[in-house]
Amino acid sequence: MDDELVIAQLTEQYGDDILDASGALDRKRLAAAAFVGPESIEGLNQTIWPLVKERLADLLLGQSCTQTSENSLTVVEVALLAEASDFCDLADYIIAISAPTALRIERALARGMDRADIENRMALQATDTERAAICDLVIVNDSNLEALYAQLDYWYDSFVNGRLL
Repeated sequence: MDDELVIAQLTEQYGDDILDASGALDRKRLAAAAFVGPESIEGLNQTIWPLVKERLADLLLGQSCTQTSENSLTVVEVALLAEASDFCDLADYIIAISAPTALRIERALARGMDRADIENRMALQATDTERAAICDLVIVNDSNLEALYAQLDYWYDSFVNGRLL
């Protein structure tokens, strides 16, 4: 599936309002149209996820993602993994990064998002319990970046460095 086909499918689902003046996909407009309810987000997911999974599998299995040492590690960030759990079959180990709801909202507001949009998106996402159920490890990110990095470093040092992948 190519990008032009995806854009055509998205405009069929959400209308031409998701395009900018040049005809390119406007991600903010698409988000405004897609994140209104379960049915609208499902349409987006069913259009996007097969393409993303295909490209990810190509990268993971292709020449561009080969181990260069015993401790090589490939990290793939999947924002909605619990909602697209078929991506899990591409992973050997799954880590979720979680934060308290109020802190998530605070961080999204600091990035310029609208509170109603934040709350609507969160309502359409998997719960922390659903996310934890598919993960090997949940790291709580309730402090600053340095604290998060320290937790990730600890995991890497204890799990990856002492084990052949």
